[in-house]
Parts: sequence; C-alpha cells; structure tokens
Amino acid sequence: MSTKINNAFRWKKGGSELLFRWLLAFRKRFQAFIIKKMKDMFRPEAKFSQVAELLRACTREGLNNDYNLKASAVVYLHRGKVYVQFFGVDPLYLRTSVGQSLDFADWHYQNLYDKPCEVGYKEWAARKKCWEEIMAAGDSAGECGLSFALTPPHFEYEVARAVCKNARED
Repeated sequence: MSTKINNAFRWKKGGSELLFRWLLAFRKRFQAFIIKKMKDMFRPEAKFSQVAELLRACTREGLNNDYNLKASAVVYLHRGKVYVQFFGVDPLYLRTSVGQSLDFADWHYQNLYDKPCEVGYKEWAARKKCWEEIMAAGDSAGECGLSFALTPPHFEYEVARAVCKNARED
C-alpha cells in the first residue's frame, strides 16, 4: 500500500493553543488571498449568479482546480508533538506562508519515492514511523486528526459578492 502525506508540517512553536491561534490568523489571510485571486480571474462585470454557480459546482464536485474553494487543515497530535496537513490550499501560497515559516518544519512523507536529498535517512525513517502510527487510527486524515475548516460553508457567495462590481444577487 502506498502512503502519500503531502503538504504536511510539524508545528515547532509550542502547544496546540498557539497553533489554534496561528490557524485562525492563517484562515483570515487565506480567505483574503482567495478573494484577491478570484478578483483577478473574473471581470468585474461578471454576473453574481454565474460566478457563484461556477464556484459552487466546482466546490461541490471536489474538482482540483482554482475554482474549488473548499480548504482545510487537519491537526494530528502524536507523542507530544503537533502535526498539520493542509488540503485545498494553493501550493504556492502554502509554500510561501507555511513552508517558509519558522513555526513549521516540513514533515511530508511518500513511500513510493526516494527521500529528498535535503532529508537525512534517520529523519526520513522517523517520518515514516510517525505517519504510520498516526494513520493507523483510521482510513482517512479526518478519522485520524482534528479537522479545521479554512473556508466557511457557502464561501462562494462571499467570493462572488467581492468579485462582482454590482454585488447584488441577480
């Protein structure tokens, strides 16, 4: 069986309360990023109903594209340490806001690929053991950790209002 743990990080700053505060602030910044990105993708003359329906359809279908607004983080507690895995977050945004943060250390793992050159053999083995133990609790990330929504339900309406110059529901 293959194991792919992408967009995963070890929280280095302290306990879960500090992480929760960090996630709250990250969620605000991420939602602002999404709105700005969508403003760049749509013309201001776009109709509210068309923008909202496109975003709702892509989100509902779980499509892996820029129009899917559903994003979350799953927090795992393991042997006194805290790990976070992000889902649905723009990869470039994730690299610049989390990957370069001093509060996190990269903690991804994939058993079908060779370890990255910058990761030592002991650390790679530690990641493997860590993720095997965490994921033994269930079949999916949501069963093994605590899910934290980064976008609220029906976020497409908030985005559509921000994108459309005439922000009335037509």
